[in-house]
Amino acid sequence: MNELKNAAPSFHRKDSSLVLAHILFVCSAGGESCRAPKGYTEYPIGEVMETAEQTPRILERWGVWVGILVVQILVAYTVPVTEIINDPSPGSKGFVTW
Repeated sequence: MNELKNAAPSFHRKDSSLVLAHILFVCSAGGESCRAPKGYTEYPIGEVMETAEQTPRILERWGVWVGILVVQILVAYTVPVTEIINDPSPGSKGFVTW
């Protein structure tokens, strides 16, 4: 009988307070959404000024940005990948501090 009592999962006071906090949060969030005013809100959208200059066409092309991205990735990962290929042993190389 004592073995079954020890094997059963325990429900502590902190667990019940978490459940209570969750229930209160869900009720308050649900209550707020029910009391919210219904309707449509117009959101202002920015308009281009008449004196604005045109954006350069080179900045509007995805190919330029993808190319820059690929170059940056290659520069960033070239040294670590070559080190992994040249020295595949686990861990880092030893440091000489003297």
